[in-house]
Amino acid sequence: ISGRKLKVTWKKDTRFDGYWVDYGTKKNMLDSRQLTINNSNKNRIYLKNLKHKKKYYVRIRTYKVSNNKTIYSKWSATRNKKTK
Repeated sequence: ISGRKLKVTWKKDTRFDGYWVDYGTKKNMLDSRQLTINNSNKNRIYLKNLKHKKKYYVRIRTYKVSNNKTIYSKWSATRNKKTK
């Protein structure tokens, strides 16, 4: 972690098609932004261009596309980290 970016890591799960990362500055995630990672082999991402000395909350879930329908897992526990 350096400056205005955060590194988010998780355990790989190749049974799914990808991951959905949700992050924001409020614990209730009302101001959150979402990123979709369309590769189940990835296990980390860097969130960039964040605000200095601000606490960010991050959660993640997996998804799978089946019969043109997207199926999501439950959200992970929300973790927080403060930028430098």
